[in-house]
Amino acid sequence: MVSPAQKRRAVQAVVATGLCSQRRACRYLELHRSSGRYRQTGPTEWLLRLHEQIEALSRKHPRLGYRKLTRLLRTDGWQAGKKLVQRIRRECGLRVKRWMKRPRRRGRSTAPSRRGPSGSTTSGAGTSWPTAPTMVGDCASSASSTSTAGNASPCMWPASSPPMT
Repeated sequence: MVSPAQKRRAVQAVVATGLCSQRRACRYLELHRSSGRYRQTGPTEWLLRLHEQIEALSRKHPRLGYRKLTRLLRTDGWQAGKKLVQRIRRECGLRVKRWMKRPRRRGRSTAPSRRGPSGSTTSGAGTSWPTAPTMVGDCASSASSTSTAGNASPCMWPASSPPMT
C-alpha cells in the first residue's frame, strides 16, 4: 500500500518532468487533487516542547506509563491528553521496562529438610513416627509395667520429677 505522501511526491515528480498536468497525474495515481496540493506544516513550538518534556519525564521515571505521565504533565500545567502522550511516546520509542521473571532455581536446596527419617513428608496417613511419652503419668505407668527393680526406665523423665512446663 502506498501512502498519500508517497503519491504526492510521485505526482510532483511527474509534473516537474512535464509528462502531464497535475490533474491527470493525480487521476492516474488515484490521488485526490486536494491531497496532491496539500502542503505539510511542521510541528509547533508547543508540540516540540511537549516532546522534550515527555522524554525528560520518561527518562526520570522509566516505570511510568502514558497515563501516569499524562497526570504528571497536567500537574505541571500542560494541557495534553493521554492519547497524545501515548502517540508521542510511541514515536519516540519510549516504553515501560518489563519485569523480568525470576529464573527457576535448579539443584539441591540448602534449606533444612522438612521430611521425616524415611524421606516421606510429615503429613499424611500411614506415617509412623516414634512417639515419646509426654506425660509423667505415662512414664510412671510404662516404667512400672515394663521394668523391674533396678532396671532403667525407658521414660524421658524420672518418675520422681515432673516435666518442666
